[in-house]
Amino acid sequence: MLNRYLLFRFDMIGAFAVLATALLGLFSMGSSNNFAGWAGITITSSMTLCRSVYWTARFYTQLELDLK
Repeated sequence: MLNRYLLFRFDMIGAFAVLATALLGLFSMGSSNNFAGWAGITITSSMTLCRSVYWTARFYTQLELDLK
């Protein structure tokens, strides 16, 4: 049960991180010539980081359950 709770929370944190990254990119739209490229890279990096945290938490909780 704790496993699902943590994964849900990490999904919510990840969604807010991607939203914040997208909004930050929108607010800084006029400051560079290649805005679309940088916005895509930052949003993709944010999603990758959130997915890595998700899988780390999942593997950790699975290891914890296996060691009991």
